[in-house]
Amino acid sequence: MVRRESHLNLKMTHETMLAKIDSPLAKRHFCEKASDRWLLVSRTVSVFLWCIATVACSAAACRTALAQVEGPDSRQIAPDADRGEGDPDGDSRQSGLGTLPDDPAPGAVVAKSRPGQFKRPVLIEFNGEIDHRMGTYFRDRLSKARRGEADLVILEIDSPGGLKTVSLEIAETLRDVDWAYTVAWVPNEALSGGALVALGCDEIAGAPTMRFGDIGEIAFDTEFWAFRLVPAKVQSVLVRQARDLAVAKRRPPELAEALIDKDVQVFTREDDEGRLEYRTVRVGQPALPAPWTLIEESGEERFLTVNGTRGAEIGLIETLARDREELLATLNVESDRVTVFRRTTSDAIVYMLNSPWITALLIVVGMLALYLELSAPGIGVGAVVSGLCALLFFGSRFLGGTAGWLEVTLFLAGVVLIAMELFVIPGWGVSGISGL
Repeated sequence: MVRRESHLNLKMTHETMLAKIDSPLAKRHFCEKASDRWLLVSRTVSVFLWCIATVACSAAACRTALAQVEGPDSRQIAPDADRGEGDPDGDSRQSGLGTLPDDPAPGAVVAKSRPGQFKRPVLIEFNGEIDHRMGTYFRDRLSKARRGEADLVILEIDSPGGLKTVSLEIAETLRDVDWAYTVAWVPNEALSGGALVALGCDEIAGAPTMRFGDIGEIAFDTEFWAFRLVPAKVQSVLVRQARDLAVAKRRPPELAEALIDKDVQVFTREDDEGRLEYRTVRVGQPALPAPWTLIEESGEERFLTVNGTRGAEIGLIETLARDREELLATLNVESDRVTVFRRTTSDAIVYMLNSPWITALLIVVGMLALYLELSAPGIGVGAVVSGLCALLFFGSRFLGGTAGWLEVTLFLAGVVLIAMELFVIPGWGVSGISGL
């Protein structure tokens, strides 16, 4: 009797527990717990995303503030940047005639002679300021040209300049192209970094009225909070690189130096065979006697800048053409056979998302949405909006070339570690800290 009663009591207790579990209140309780867990995940991920986004935005803002406005690059200038005449750390280049040796490096790719005809010509439009987005665009289009087995690459440059690092990287990439003949076509202007890019091509062509030159490097001076020309110690490196580009493409290195150094005067004369010879003289040194003639565009406080006609006269530009059609006719190429690479709609969207104003808007909207999500728990809309803003922020930078697979890998690894901390090994331990 006692055993039967105990059995009945256990049975009633079990049925009561099942009834409680099946009750609407219990179901609601379990749903709320699951919802709270997913809300915690979404909020944690959003906070993590925006912590990284804020740091990245701050770094980008600092880089933009320190970037040059017109010169090839920006570097921070120490307060003692101005060197005296006797400073051994100043300009170490010797004054006088032909001071820097300009022998091509062993194994370097040198200028190629123009072929008589081309089978697969390609034209890449290269317009606007040269930044990391432009570098990504150029590399992508050049890779497509190579995959298409192009034998002629025309780079149509219309640029006021940009970052030195990107400009120099593009120029050296063009210099090392050994699978196609490269032509820099300048219809309007190639100044600063744009001129530096053109120096890497086998041939420079331009319209008679175009502007070319002025590769003076400037940097942001934190002491005076203004842009200034870099000291000679920094400038000498760019001079060396530009001279190497000119020598590799059989152009006068003296002219390349005058494009960068405002205190270099270039003299020229014709030899017995009618070819031009060049010599450089530092400002303040005696001028060369006749028959040497000063190139007037070079001189004190002036970076060498010429138009197309003058550039052809002094040997800086090889070909003159009024427009694209005349250039193609000079190259013996039919216009309907040229594959033109230009910015697409997706490129325009990436450029827009990487602009400072859109970046600031994504940051503000994302942070506001995250604040609303934390203030009104249980909705989830703010977390979704915040996450979308963060994805747009990171995705645009990845496509624009300012972020790579390393950043994406670190980001995904952080998300996985935080998820493990929340679901697999709860408690703020090694996994959670590592994820953050």
